[in-house]
Amino acid sequence: MEHVESKGTGTAGKNNKAEEHKGSDKKPQGFKISGDWKQQSDKLKERFPKLSDEDLKGEAGQEDKLINRLSSKLDKSKLEVISILKKEYVKS
Repeated sequence: MEHVESKGTGTAGKNNKAEEHKGSDKKPQGFKISGDWKQQSDKLKERFPKLSDEDLKGEAGQEDKLINRLSSKLDKSKLEVISILKKEYVKS
């Protein structure tokens, strides 16, 4: 019984939740560029032909700029753009 009590699983769960909360504070949009962005941007250009390479220029850490450009170009809210980006990432 002592071994079970000394595992400290409750503490680890609290730490994980705290880390998840910190991550959500840093990126409230919930979208992060990763993987093959060139491939993803090509798919977005197929879906939205009015997007240019310049519109889809993205770098890790610069997601806010990308979202703002796409929001303006597509005349959609930032949340709609994030939803579109996430859907495209899931498809690949």
